[in-house]
Amino acid sequence: MWITLSGTETSAKFLSLPPTAGPAPSATLAAVDCTSQLVCVAVGSFMDNVGRTNGMTVATRAGLPSTPKVLTSPAGASVNPRLQPNGLHCTSGQSCLAVGSFVDTAGRERPFVATLAADTALATTPGTLAPQAAPSPQASYNAIDCGPSTCTVVGETTMTSGKVLATVTQLSGGIAGATTAVAAPSTAATSPQFALHAVSCPSATCIAAGTAIDGSLHHRGVLVAVVGGVIGKPTFSNIPTGAAKDPSAALLGISCGSPSTCRSVGGFTDANGTDQALVTSGTPSAHTAQPSVLPSGAGAANPPQAFYQASLMAGRTVGTILASYPSKGLNLQPNFVVFDPEGYPDNHSGLDGPPGPVSSAKWASALSGWADGLHQLNPGTHVGVYMDQAEYGTYEIAKLPLPAFLAVAWGVKYTTNAQGKLTITQPPTPPKKIVSGPNIAGIISFNDFCPSEWGRAGDYANQVSMFSKAPWNGTYNTLQFISATQYCAPR
Repeated sequence: MWITLSGTETSAKFLSLPPTAGPAPSATLAAVDCTSQLVCVAVGSFMDNVGRTNGMTVATRAGLPSTPKVLTSPAGASVNPRLQPNGLHCTSGQSCLAVGSFVDTAGRERPFVATLAADTALATTPGTLAPQAAPSPQASYNAIDCGPSTCTVVGETTMTSGKVLATVTQLSGGIAGATTAVAAPSTAATSPQFALHAVSCPSATCIAAGTAIDGSLHHRGVLVAVVGGVIGKPTFSNIPTGAAKDPSAALLGISCGSPSTCRSVGGFTDANGTDQALVTSGTPSAHTAQPSVLPSGAGAANPPQAFYQASLMAGRTVGTILASYPSKGLNLQPNFVVFDPEGYPDNHSGLDGPPGPVSSAKWASALSGWADGLHQLNPGTHVGVYMDQAEYGTYEIAKLPLPAFLAVAWGVKYTTNAQGKLTITQPPTPPKKIVSGPNIAGIISFNDFCPSEWGRAGDYANQVSMFSKAPWNGTYNTLQFISATQYCAPR
């Protein structure tokens, strides 16, 4: 959708799509930049008629959007490139640079840079990776802005240590220079999940904004300055008054009139478990944070009924797909269709509020909507829910009439070589069961290892069998292997 703002007036229209778009294109526009009131360029992605995710570009013509064009994939991209543009910067004359991520032929997520003349791609090239990036790095460029002589790109990557760290890359003439991994704030968690999502460069000084996990395992906004290409020390942003103990805060956008006058925006969860908009003002070293003023008519909270309606729509969508299987020659249905309420920045879409009846009611309403939506077209479908043990106990999932699947993880330390082969450096620590309930149907374990990666012959067999025995006693159990390059055959 293309939305035009003029003063206090807005207008919106649906875009046409590239000729190769499929019947369910899942089209989105991720970034836009305007060099004048009537001259804008935007980038996004869509799914084509054979299920591949491609990038697309669109430009205004006399203020009206053109028919989108397909963005060329970088050399070495997979047949399904999963091209995702994330950021865009344009200068006068609609000369633009777009950045994002794609998947290469080895299945690795890598960054890219595209040079555009309005909506026409002149070149799309892979970006650079940080030293010590993992062999399968899951690396992305998330945003770009340009100062007087160079452009600064921020993003994230997975390191060989398994940590996710933010990255900064300098561009000159549309060519990516070296990428630097940025250490998380000094008080961050051991596994900080540090990413930068936005950057603004009013001069040779750029200010970037993002998110990381602090030492209390709470999600917090992060600000960092990049001065003439030199990266400063990242700092956690302040927490607004009235935030939850875990504010689940993230900074997703930033604009600076000067290096000392910046506004960054994002979101956080308040003490009532309600998602709120967040605004910070100032510099990384001196800033304030407060909730944004909500539009008139906005709800004061996310009531349980809102979660029911959202999950009902999700259930209907999945149910429609399942109901179409027989017409496509597939006369099978899954044993369980499991609800996984992931939500950025991982407070599970606002469900993980303070303990008590309000948050428990939100979980119950969301799962009731999911089940009702699925059962409209598939009344015999078995509906399940996936959550960690803390959520199972805190939000009274044991009282709900749905099978539950517990998320657990091994504690692991390992190294990887250039081919992505894993070597365990210390014996993995198995997860511990801390909850019980009548509706626990199975265990979904991640950070698991393939047979060849265990040092002792019986360890792999124990990894597979442990969840079907006491104290777990799971019936439907799943292992998620940590290796991104090795196939673990069933045994």
